[in-house]
Amino acid sequence: TLSNDALFGSYLNVADPNEPNWKQRFFDSQAMYDRLKSIKQVADPQGLFICKNCVGSDD
Repeated sequence: TLSNDALFGSYLNVADPNEPNWKQRFFDSQAMYDRLKSIKQVADPQGLFICKNCVGSDD
């Protein structure tokens, strides 16, 4: 359930691939993105799992 405070939200599989502010829209904050990126580096050290606007796609 979304409250009235939730102005924006998206699911990655239906998000706009041209969203200019994708890190903020998809991951909420740079701190959250950085945390997920560190987890991804452990889980996928060779960088096999990629997609546009996913964690680590800006590398």
